[in-house]
Amino acid sequence: MTVERNLLPITEFRIVFGPNRLFTELDAYAVSVNIPSINMADLPTPWRSEMGYVASNRITYDPLNIKFAVDEKMQIYYDLYRWMYENACAPGGGHGTGPDAFSDISLQILNSSFGKTQEFKFVNSFPTQINSIEFNVQASEVTYAFVDVSFRYDYFEIVGMIESEC
Repeated sequence: MTVERNLLPITEFRIVFGPNRLFTELDAYAVSVNIPSINMADLPTPWRSEMGYVASNRITYDPLNIKFAVDEKMQIYYDLYRWMYENACAPGGGHGTGPDAFSDISLQILNSSFGKTQEFKFVNSFPTQINSIEFNVQASEVTYAFVDVSFRYDYFEIVGMIESEC
């Protein structure tokens, strides 16, 4: 077995929203993202006088957090707000029933030559939190606005890896 000696650069990635046509502009403004934590509970299994544990059959996923640069007209903020608002207040009672309620989000990890090496696909994603933007007249230099957004999703898969049937 050979060991890969090239380290993973954390500055080379691309976010792709789709296939929904309404969210194509979000891609260009994503400046940071994390691969969320995944958790699996352990089940206590006592035997005689000893406590043991086995893996449960349930995986939980932490939210996907993406930081976006906000454009001068705040169109990015508006698009995220509209997506969240329409999920909550769409005709028929909201609850994510509209045709654009969900979007798959792909995180593409790039190598030093900007070629895709890995892809994480977050299935049926939707925004759950848009954090605040602070304006401050006391800033001594020009500072640009960023907004952190949390997304929930059904699950994520590593494209091209063996998928389980859970």
